[in-house]
Amino acid sequence: MGLDASYPAVRINDPTAVVPVWNGNRTIIGHLGPDDYYHSAAANITCTLPRLNGLWYKLLNSTDWDVPASSAYVSAALTHLMYPGPPRYVLSNCPNNHDRPGRLPRWLCLLVAVALVAVLHRIRRRRIRRWTQPAGPPGGPGDLPKRDVPGLA
Repeated sequence: MGLDASYPAVRINDPTAVVPVWNGNRTIIGHLGPDDYYHSAAANITCTLPRLNGLWYKLLNSTDWDVPASSAYVSAALTHLMYPGPPRYVLSNCPNNHDRPGRLPRWLCLLVAVALVAVLHRIRRRRIRRWTQPAGPPGGPGDLPKRDVPGLA
């Protein structure tokens, strides 16, 4: 895959690494690297996509991967812009984009798990309370006989 000089490009940070390329539905569709004769370690990008799990670069060619997709993304944390110095290209956020590349952040998974455990605990507590409460007399709670409790006046 050749690079187009009309678009900015990114290169993987570690030349021996393999960086996954994600589609917009959290699925890996290909890889960048390692930097050798058979693999490409660089790709053209069009815009940036900020998400909870980091900043993503949208790749120019999304159909040149192992699994063709409508969009392709690479993590900004694992890549760097190829042209240092003053920016040659203005990178803006991707407009009207609802894609979700990459994995969910771990803190978000933990938060969902804690909330789910709290809800299940509350449901269990209500069920136990219903099973262990004795049924009152037919007249309702106002008709209960008053009991003398020793030690209370």
